[in-house]
Amino acid sequence: MPQIDRVNVATLTRLADIAGTHDRLVATAEGGIQTSGRVSAFFTAKATHRATAEAFLGAIRNKYGDGIADALAPQLSAMRQQGKPLKARVARDILAQASNMSQALGPANTEMARRFLLGNNGAGDTRNLDHALQDFYAKNNLQPSPALRQAFERIINDMAANSQKLLSYQDMADAVTMQTLQSRPADYMLCGIDPQLTRDAALDACATHLGVDGELKAQLGQLMDRVLVEESAAGRQGTPADFFRDLSTANQTSLQCFAFACGKPGLRDATLRDVMNLAPRQSVGEVASLASQLNLGGGIALIMVAMRHMDEMRAQQPQGPLSRETLWQGCFQEPMPQDLAAKSQRDFNSAMYEKLLGMFQARTDDPAAPFTGMLLLSAGVSLEKALEAVEGGARFDLKDFAFPPRLTPLALLDDMAHVEKEMAIDLNRRGTQNALPGYRPTISFGGVGIPAEAEGTVHIQDIAYMTDEDKNDFEHGRPSTMSHNLAIRARLLCDDNDVQARQVLLSMGQSGVFLVRTLSNRTGVLQDEHSPMDLDIRREANGDVTMRYHTPPQSPLDADFTYTITPDGQGVLTACRMQARQPQDA
Repeated sequence: MPQIDRVNVATLTRLADIAGTHDRLVATAEGGIQTSGRVSAFFTAKATHRATAEAFLGAIRNKYGDGIADALAPQLSAMRQQGKPLKARVARDILAQASNMSQALGPANTEMARRFLLGNNGAGDTRNLDHALQDFYAKNNLQPSPALRQAFERIINDMAANSQKLLSYQDMADAVTMQTLQSRPADYMLCGIDPQLTRDAALDACATHLGVDGELKAQLGQLMDRVLVEESAAGRQGTPADFFRDLSTANQTSLQCFAFACGKPGLRDATLRDVMNLAPRQSVGEVASLASQLNLGGGIALIMVAMRHMDEMRAQQPQGPLSRETLWQGCFQEPMPQDLAAKSQRDFNSAMYEKLLGMFQARTDDPAAPFTGMLLLSAGVSLEKALEAVEGGARFDLKDFAFPPRLTPLALLDDMAHVEKEMAIDLNRRGTQNALPGYRPTISFGGVGIPAEAEGTVHIQDIAYMTDEDKNDFEHGRPSTMSHNLAIRARLLCDDNDVQARQVLLSMGQSGVFLVRTLSNRTGVLQDEHSPMDLDIRREANGDVTMRYHTPPQSPLDADFTYTITPDGQGVLTACRMQARQPQDA
């Protein structure tokens, strides 16, 4: 006899469809259901038939909800109460009814909600939102408010979309309560009922927490508005006090992204950290919202492409979270495929990611091209340059970056002792990959107004003067006399500006030369962060520090790029050239 081991609507439908005209469905001892002939079913215990009906109804309840299950339950009363067999024909009919009811329930509730909200049920008819709101205002001593009406419109529409039963006008009227509103804290806050739990109060508290004002606070306010709209549209449940606390302390993904860009730790997602480190200061709020929207299923490369087109997308859609149509059109300059409108956010993001992959695959037969292209985008390279570069033989200049790379984010910049420890790991490895005969890596210090003891050129692997213990520490990547010397020079050069000195010291290690690994392969000369590279560090008259990384003349890679570190510790790429070195005349 045909049998199913897992009981759900899908398996029951298949079993009922293959069952004979006179077959019955009977529960098995193992918890499944099988078909049975009429005679065999006659001699089956009534308790088994009751168990069959309960399992059958339970599967419908799990699939379609209580409303539909309760509506169909009377048709199973003889099986559930008297222990009569469940005929396959009856099972097919009930399953079909459940499917039809499910398909009709949404439209029916949507229409009921529409009529309730419009209130066009005839003169004197009280079955509408306006009448329910009159009672709500009176009970809570509130004045009529467009914000309150809009909040309850969202609540009623959500009820219609998600209800597991056919809604009545009374059901909707009963939902117009303070308890319902408070269970949706974003809507409650948007209504401004509690003066201590308002959007403006949350913004002031969050700005104080992050230490921002002026333009950054204005961006934070716009971001908070988008967060409130998104949370309201999603119908998030909770309490107003908890939600207010989360907003005030930036404990929400978009706000955590913003906080990270302001130097606050706590953003756990590495992709979002990398994105926010590249975000231009004038659009930190926009990027924070966009990054959290596209990250799931999309990733950093997609986010970078969308960031590049932010201005034109905002020209098309000035307000609110960017729609899917706007994102697709902005990123790919073509209309969005209509089937993506009903997809989940993850599936939509994945479709954009696949579209981006296809653009790289179309440029070359190299199977590594999509990975290479995504890596270039992640480093801030423009999409146009990345598409060109996957074909090989590329040259990179500063203009090829849509978003110039930055050094270590302030939120991840540790104290001086830890920074020295991190930097020391790389000192003995500089120049060991793709080594050049006779090459000795150097770090030079100079500039405007620095003490004489900070100036000079340090051959970072000349350790003859060290004690055996000191040499052992150096050779094993631990702090040594050499790393101490570099730390002292960094402090002197930065005039004891601690955050600037920490960024300078850390960037003497591999964090400052990651571009070599990322870009060199596309020039035709593969090098990495341990390849030959010299460093010139200068203090400028305005207090900035420039760090110029350049390969020696005998290197096959011509790399010369500069990061500028401002007194606040931020470091950004300000000059760049990377290409295969042209053969020199004899």
